[in-house]
Amino acid sequence: MEFIDKITKISNVTIDAVIENQWIWEESKSAAEGTNVTLWWVLGLGSGEKFSRATIVFIQTGTVVQNNVAVILQSGVRQIDAKYQSRADITREGQNVSLTLTNVTLSDDGAYRCRVETSTDAFGKDRTTVLEVTGKT
Repeated sequence: MEFIDKITKISNVTIDAVIENQWIWEESKSAAEGTNVTLWWVLGLGSGEKFSRATIVFIQTGTVVQNNVAVILQSGVRQIDAKYQSRADITREGQNVSLTLTNVTLSDDGAYRCRVETSTDAFGKDRTTVLEVTGKT
């Protein structure tokens, strides 16, 4: 696999992003405890592929257990796990999927995997962003 590092400037914010097979995403992101953070993925859908659903799972640092955080369907219906109900939101616009967590805690530290299923790939493709939560300063 070929990874291409890219620095993208959006709304005067510099973002380190990775591009691979038409996907764009952040490999890692840091946030201070108590702040809000948005993780995002730009999907690399191929010709003829239509978005079916995106599922975001969380794997806490030091474990291998996966927990569903949120799902968004083609229709726009969102399903957010009860554990995240009051502080998570998932959105999709075209090929952009984002997860916003409010008031992050040290227990949010870990990997967030966005898996996308399409009309031609029911198994889906996924990309992972690692969130590092630091203590309050």
